[in-house]
Amino acid sequence: MDNEEKMKLYKLRILRSFRWQKDIVIPLSKELGISQEEFEDILMKHLDMSSLSSLHSTYESTMPEMIMNKLDIDLKLFWYVDILELMSKEDATDLKVQLSLKVLDGYDYNQALEDGKQLILEKIR
Repeated sequence: MDNEEKMKLYKLRILRSFRWQKDIVIPLSKELGISQEEFEDILMKHLDMSSLSSLHSTYESTMPEMIMNKLDIDLKLFWYVDILELMSKEDATDLKVQLSLKVLDGYDYNQALEDGKQLILEKIR
């Protein structure tokens, strides 16, 4: 086995770990409409061992921001803050932080949305 084949094997071991599969490979390959194997090939082609080793922790560290961005869109906070000016940016940020922390602790995202709608209503009444 030459060095290139060894490197591919090492990269595959990382990519096929449970956390990589669950958090990155499966959801993103589905999102792109390609097989998991094809997505693994893309990642192996573009990422070196160092990047592969650290990427999952980078993914985990971006989860709070991703959830907050999703909440911002799903709760249509731009309407209440920027367009209608019924809420301050600070209140909207506090709301997103509060809900995202609950989701990160395992709270159901859809329930967090419902809670968020109620909290918005309380703020604007």
